Amino acid sequence: MTILPKMNKRLLTFFALLAISAVCFAGMPSKVVGVWATNDTVFDGEFLQTGFAIYLREDGSAIILGGERTSKNCSQDECHKVSGGRFLATFDDRKQDIHLSGRDMTGATISGRAFVYEDKAQTLTGVTTSFSDKVLYRKFASAPPIAFQAYTEAIAKLEHDIPTGFATYVVHAANMEPTLKRKQIVLADLKIYGDALPTRGDIVAFRSVKHDNNVFIERVVALPGDRLEIREGNLFINNQQFVETYVLPANRQTPYSKKFEPIVLQEGSIFVLGDNRDRSMDSRLLGPISIKDVVGKAFMVKPSEHEGEFVPIR
Repeated sequence: MTILPKMNKRLLTFFALLAISAVCFAGMPSKVVGVWATNDTVFDGEFLQTGFAIYLREDGSAIILGGERTSKNCSQDECHKVSGGRFLATFDDRKQDIHLSGRDMTGATISGRAFVYEDKAQTLTGVTTSFSDKVLYRKFASAPPIAFQAYTEAIAKLEHDIPTGFATYVVHAANMEPTLKRKQIVLADLKIYGDALPTRGDIVAFRSVKHDNNVFIERVVALPGDRLEIREGNLFINNQQFVETYVLPANRQTPYSKKFEPIVLQEGSIFVLGDNRDRSMDSRLLGPISIKDVVGKAFMVKPSEHEGEFVPIR
């Protein structure tokens, strides 16, 4: 009895945002409208069979799909094992960039510069962590309305599974191993902190202003006013060794992980490190993270988009 009002409210919000986007950015130029896909993508008519594709419409609405159908004859909203989602797309005519704003089918938030249009090559090249390995070619000159509507409805059903105030993110790197592994999905509480500070040891999602505001997942190890130092691979906070049972000795063997000169954190900033010290782009390279850039606390994880249930992060 309560599902229908929620669906109507979310759909109204979605279409309202589409209207605002169309006013502000005047839609997408005809040269990028259509269906773009990797060369190995296979279509069954206008539907994706296997591979990766983005469906772009003139009004700035977009669908991204990647994966494969489980059966050629099954219905579109039930048989696709895909990662993707619906987005608002805008085009920066000066830089020839496509910016996306929305959530993929795991609930992960994507916001910012995503693809660059190469006029000479007639390609879209991915420029963010999520799409960095993608070079897309135009397969259809328009986004087929039947396929677009079918995928929109399928994705809308999945979006209702993520409660308000939470978001999910895909782990793209080995920086948090062994705690989190590649391709796992983490669930983050977006409202847990409010005006409060994270706690040392919390795993947080934050936006990196140095990387197009992409979301990173790292562990908080120091708070405002703390003095932090790494000696022989051991972390010291305020001259006391900070015991880290989640960091394996094998993951802190390189010179990069052995030493970090003392630093005192300023007001409004935190220091984050990956559990896999040898393979983490964290505050040692990014610098202290502004508390304002913290999106939320990651507290649950599941093996992949299509497998298992969420369990507490340990």
